[in-house]
Amino acid sequence: AAVEAMLAVLASCFVVELFMSQPDPKELLLGTVIPSLPNARAAVSAISILGAVIMGHNLFLHSGLILSRCEQGSYQTRHKTRGILMYASTEAAIAVFASFLINAAVMAVAGARLYAHRFEPGYEDVGLRDASILLADVLENYKDWAPKIWGLALLCSGHCATVTGTYASQLVVEGFLG
Repeated sequence: AAVEAMLAVLASCFVVELFMSQPDPKELLLGTVIPSLPNARAAVSAISILGAVIMGHNLFLHSGLILSRCEQGSYQTRHKTRGILMYASTEAAIAVFASFLINAAVMAVAGARLYAHRFEPGYEDVGLRDASILLADVLENYKDWAPKIWGLALLCSGHCATVTGTYASQLVVEGFLG
């Protein structure tokens, strides 16, 4: 429940920043339906988004959680196994879709507010350390709130990644040690 709560806070932060940045809905929808890669740098960004959405350790974790739903020491019927697999597949699909939406919100905020400044000093290579400062610069009406919301989102994101990575590692070690 803690991971879900942090994900809810993370998603809420990016929805608020999406509201603050006011991207063009028409362009956002067009880019979602008909994606484009205008140059090599865009291709690198697209691959990194794909890696952020489909994280192998999380898919492994979801598949490992199937074992926790099985009754230990008893034979599983085909019907019960199918139900467990269906539930796990649905849960994994929802998690991947939620991750996609969160990453889409991040990209929409960056596209709406930071892309126009990409040739200005300080904006050409935005990273995690300076994104909050730059967001405060471009979101003039929300100078005080934008960095705080960004920081809270990064804190929740880091904790979620740590917890899921630890759980996935635990499953691997349990597999080796029994």
